Amino acid sequence: MTAPVWLDGALLFRIATPAGTNGDQMSVETRAQFIDAALSQLVALRTSAENSGTVYDSRTLRVLVEPDGPQAVLAATDAKHPTPLPILTVTGPTPNIKDGRLERLRCSGARRCRTH
Repeated sequence: MTAPVWLDGALLFRIATPAGTNGDQMSVETRAQFIDAALSQLVALRTSAENSGTVYDSRTLRVLVEPDGPQAVLAATDAKHPTPLPILTVTGPTPNIKDGRLERLRCSGARRCRTH
């Protein structure tokens, strides 16, 4: 099963769950909703006024990959939000993390990610 993750009407990527997952695991649709909620926090406007800027500051925004046991968590911080906001968890096959970078997923720009 796969589900799309969208931002501003653009398809960012698709997430997947392995076939035959047990009932204890979150559905792919629910995972996509959690990712969408995290991305919405990153791009939320401070006020309804035009040009108010976003809650997360694009000038100081950092997206990082943090090892979490056999998984990796993609998270975001900025100058006003030093506690990482988890965006998604990358699960098996075991992610290859080196110096805080996820080698299997390379992103260029805020909206283009591809696996290799």
